[in-house]
Amino acid sequence: MAIIMLGKAAENKISQIPLSIDTISSRIDDISNDILAQVVADLISGPAKFSFLLDETTDVSSLSQLAVIVRYVKDDMIKEDFLPCKPLPTTTKAADVKKLVDDFFRDNDLSWDMVSAVCSDKNLVSVRW
Repeated sequence: MAIIMLGKAAENKISQIPLSIDTISSRIDDISNDILAQVVADLISGPAKFSFLLDETTDVSSLSQLAVIVRYVKDDMIKEDFLPCKPLPTTTKAADVKKLVDDFFRDNDLSWDMVSAVCSDKNLVSVRW
């Protein structure tokens, strides 16, 4: 495929790239961490408060996951990004979800003072955000 799209020289260069499962996994982790760092930096330096949407779901292995979508302003544009899904190791109760979010905030130097709104399904509204 590379030879058709890019030519023989590019195919030779591409074939020299190591593609073991460990290499690919490591690169995916690096890219993911870099994207997260960029989004967090945008949240911290943003001119306005940010908001986020929380949604708990159960994956195919019956593990509860928390998905978070964050909305913020950057360069006079409203942006939306997914934050990494995190497993809910205990229960899906609102207090457990809040603890997970609190831990994420602490680990990334975010503060609840930066938040303008939190949106969630009816199961999560019973906790004081």
